[in-house]
Amino acid sequence: MSVNEERSGKRTKEGKIWKEKSRKPIMSMSDSIEEHRPSGLDEIRSEFFPFWTLTEDQLIDELCKKVVYNDGEMFAIDKPKGMAYSGGKDTTKYQLDRMASRVKDILLPKCERLHPVLTLDKDNSGITLFTTNPLLRNELVERMENGEITIKTDCIVRGLPSSAHISVHTPLVKSTKGGQLKMWPTKEGDARGIKVKSGVKKIKGSNAHSHVEIETNSEVPHQIRAHLSLIGLPLLGDKIYGNQPMRYPSQTLDALGLSRNQSSKLPMFIHRREMVIPSIIATKPGVSIMAPLPSHFTSILKKLSLLKKVR
Repeated sequence: MSVNEERSGKRTKEGKIWKEKSRKPIMSMSDSIEEHRPSGLDEIRSEFFPFWTLTEDQLIDELCKKVVYNDGEMFAIDKPKGMAYSGGKDTTKYQLDRMASRVKDILLPKCERLHPVLTLDKDNSGITLFTTNPLLRNELVERMENGEITIKTDCIVRGLPSSAHISVHTPLVKSTKGGQLKMWPTKEGDARGIKVKSGVKKIKGSNAHSHVEIETNSEVPHQIRAHLSLIGLPLLGDKIYGNQPMRYPSQTLDALGLSRNQSSKLPMFIHRREMVIPSIIATKPGVSIMAPLPSHFTSILKKLSLLKKVR
């Protein structure tokens, strides 16, 4: 042992110098690289649109690029995952309602305000629809209630569908506990129940997971998540409807580069991709609004071998 080693501490069996003051071995360069190597969870999160890192002006510029439909009367934005629609205790400094108003000032300067038709939860991404006048907004809501508007949402779920197409009609009732919303199934005829329908279409299944498309005509909060859970296909990463405790097979963890502990922090993958709106008046034709799958979604599809090849 050298004089310097004797003064600073002892040498461990691995050849690292143990400093008495810190009680921690001095790490080698390879140790340091290993400790700071991005985890699978870091890689997944790195694919999210990083709106929280932008200034407000930068974000407005980016959201202008995410406007997927604008005819002066209907206005749709492809909402980033993680952005809350409005303020609350669990929101970031940016909310879509306020940001959309600023985007409107740039793209529709003569419009006084936007009227929300169909919004999204914080963890969802995809189409958020507004109108520039309340009468059209009311007309669209009525059309949805009558089942005349088609909404298609892509989801990555745990499990394999029992058939190519599944129709779920179970009414749902809302409950709130500790500020947490949850929709529960109820029986037909229950006055509290909200009548909703979700059509589940299998796009591709692989091992213990599937990519599915959910077709709805109108939506209530958590409808898709609750209905998927009822048929044994909870959303990947869903901590409310995911049939706790969530235990992922080792092949899933390996594909995503996750440890058992990290798997509890896996986010959900749910994206409203398309809205088909029929002709409302004779002079206004029907439209199909599209928001392509974001990179964070397609990246997971690839890792889980769920990305369907386009022929």
